Amino acid sequence: MEIKFSQDIKTNLEGYQKLLSVLDDAKLSQDTDIYFDFSKVEFLEANLCAVLATIIEILETLGKKIYLKNFRNQVETI
Repeated sequence: MEIKFSQDIKTNLEGYQKLLSVLDDAKLSQDTDIYFDFSKVEFLEANLCAVLATIIEILETLGKKIYLKNFRNQVETI
C-alpha cells in the first residue's frame, strides 16, 4: 500500500487529521508493506516528527513494514 502526502504537514487540525487518517488507513490495509510517499511535501513541522514516529511504531507492532520515500532535502533535514 502506498500513502501519498499531498501537501505540507503542519501543526494544525488538518495536519493532525491527516496523520490520524494515515494511521487508520494503514491499520486497515491487508498489505504488510506500507509506503509513505512525501514527494509533494515541502515542509514538515519538526514537532510532528514525533507523531509520525509514533504512528510508525504503532504500525510496526501490528506487523507492518514501513518505508519512507521521496523526501525533499529540506524535509529530510528536519
